[in-house]
Amino acid sequence: MSIRKLRLFYICMIAFCACLVYAVSSGIRSNLALLLNPIMLNSGVTYSQISFVLALGQLVYGLVQPLFAYLALKKSYGFMLTLSCLLMFSGLFATPFCTSVTTLTVFLGILFHAGTGGTCFGLMMAVATPALGLARATAVSGFVNAGTGVGSMFLCPFMNVLNSNFGIQTTMMTLSGLTLIIIPVSLWLSNRKQVISPAKDEEFSLDTNSFFKALQDRTFIVMLLSFATCGFHMSILQTHLYSQFITYGITDNIATLSYSLIGISTMIGAVLCGFCYRVFSLKNVLGTVYMLRTVAALTFIFLMPKTVSNVIIFSIFIGLTCDATVSPTSEIIRNRYGVQMLGILFGCAFIFHQLGSFISSNVAGMIVDRTQSYDLLWSIDIILCLFASVSVYAMGKEKKQQKITKNFSENITPVHS
Repeated sequence: MSIRKLRLFYICMIAFCACLVYAVSSGIRSNLALLLNPIMLNSGVTYSQISFVLALGQLVYGLVQPLFAYLALKKSYGFMLTLSCLLMFSGLFATPFCTSVTTLTVFLGILFHAGTGGTCFGLMMAVATPALGLARATAVSGFVNAGTGVGSMFLCPFMNVLNSNFGIQTTMMTLSGLTLIIIPVSLWLSNRKQVISPAKDEEFSLDTNSFFKALQDRTFIVMLLSFATCGFHMSILQTHLYSQFITYGITDNIATLSYSLIGISTMIGAVLCGFCYRVFSLKNVLGTVYMLRTVAALTFIFLMPKTVSNVIIFSIFIGLTCDATVSPTSEIIRNRYGVQMLGILFGCAFIFHQLGSFISSNVAGMIVDRTQSYDLLWSIDIILCLFASVSVYAMGKEKKQQKITKNFSENITPVHS
């Protein structure tokens, strides 16, 4: 085999492993809605209580990410990923034995979601980038980001079949076993290295003055608020949409299929969005994504009959917009504030995203318990998405994309420890 083919195989293996770890962790986290009712019945908690547990989990998922990043710097990425997998394992394994909201909060809300925070997209790319180089990592990032859709596509029917045939205890234990299987994959990935020698002007440091100026910039404030809206919207899909489909008289199999379709559409939407913002302005692409969410929710929830075909159409359409906000948001931040500030500023935006998720999951449980309907929840979501769309459209003129004047080495020199 030629050296070029070996290099290509090496790159593909790194991309595959990063995608696999991210797909398992995000796939389980994104499809917990399928197990909402079985967990409620098994533990004896109410709908509002389980909603609070998952809302807290969304918040934990965002808050632990900088902590895991710091841990990786102090220890190693291998240590960080192993700890993350063990936290996911303990949280999932203990969940069917929880009989109160307190124990459910500790294991499912905190431990499991903390573990998924250590295998989030940003940290997985931080693990893979040293082995790929910056240019290749940028290209591979799209495939890793599609891991959420891949995980949903396969884990959604898998989780439903397990629960239907063997019950919640076997389902959770099987899922916990998957988190152990990805430990050796994580360790292999974290041990891939490439000698990268950037020029001095490429060595980045945090500019505190630029950071505080960004916090006062209208564009960045719009990014924070719109991404919080994104978190509010996505939490409804991940936590409550499955149960809502069931209330329409949709069977478990069709509801599961709809979640798989959302996963497939998420991958397609992320790719299409990437093509769009190469042709159109980033703010118009991002504003359109939020507008499409508004139109989809308004049409399906309040205008369309809740038939099987309409549920499937809605799942496909809404799935196209799921991850489509991530790339435009990060690109707008990078173009306006520079690559040096991207990590810290996008991290701030993601915390707002998870705050929106926390509020959504918590409020949704209370609304459904009191009104026995999801209409008010979707009305709030429609208003927020419309607000985000108009705000993004109204942003000032974008700065032109900054060019990276230096390139990292194209050669890959694997170092096996």
